[in-house]
Amino acid sequence: AYIAARAQAAKAGTPFFLYLPLNAPHTPVVPSGPWRRDHPLGHYAGFVEQVDDTVGRVLAALDRHGLAGQTLVIVTSDNGYAPYVGIVTGDDRRAGKGGVKALEAQGHRPSAGYRGYKSELWEGGHRVPFLARWPGTVKPGTVCGGLLGLHDLFATVAELTAAAYPENAAEDSVSFLPLLRGEEGRRKDLVMHSVNGRFAFREGAWKLVAWRGSGGFSDNPKRPDGTPAHAGLPEAQLYDLAADPAETRNLAAEQPDRVRRLRAALEKAVAAGRTTPGAPQTNDVPVAIDK
Repeated sequence: AYIAARAQAAKAGTPFFLYLPLNAPHTPVVPSGPWRRDHPLGHYAGFVEQVDDTVGRVLAALDRHGLAGQTLVIVTSDNGYAPYVGIVTGDDRRAGKGGVKALEAQGHRPSAGYRGYKSELWEGGHRVPFLARWPGTVKPGTVCGGLLGLHDLFATVAELTAAAYPENAAEDSVSFLPLLRGEEGRRKDLVMHSVNGRFAFREGAWKLVAWRGSGGFSDNPKRPDGTPAHAGLPEAQLYDLAADPAETRNLAAEQPDRVRRLRAALEKAVAAGRTTPGAPQTNDVPVAIDK
């Protein structure tokens, strides 16, 4: 109905913006109708299929109203897989059943070979699918390795619509419009943050994790002696994601100069309250990299 109501105006040159944040496949895992069925991966799989169907209905509406050829469609997610989500409705890792291990036992690895899950600084927590369809601009079947964050949507939409905004707004947003056009991206680095307040910093393919562990759920388990699982590990982690996307080899001890330089860049970004050009901004709350 939303697209139908705006189709005529869109064809006449008045664009529309549809933000459709689905609650699926987030918990609770409750697929409905034909999507609630027996599946080797349980109800979670049905929930994902229901999301696919919903996206298909949006694309079909664009086709039906003759707007597909002039519409940019982006499908993405906000974070990596939640490891406590189980095979069937109600399963919970914390209750001792289900969870990501149950999925992996069936041959499905939600993080696709990347390390970690939702909440964590490792790639499995932050690297998410990002699909774009824009006929005449994005060539079908192409793969882009450019760096971007979801907060870059703000600057991208602003550039697309020639909308101005003050320099104290969206201080960390960089337009990825060049990437959509097959050109070199503008973002060269990226600040990342975990659920426990830990930081990581990307510069190209290099990634500094400014903490011993993941900064997320996997920091919680204890060893038999009661010490944290990450106790005694190096204070920083450095990974070359081009050669080691699964983050299996910490290069911090081998490249201390790079660690210091990336750490300094992270500290500068936090102190400035922004990562784009402009006057320094005050952070909403005091920010400490080390806690």
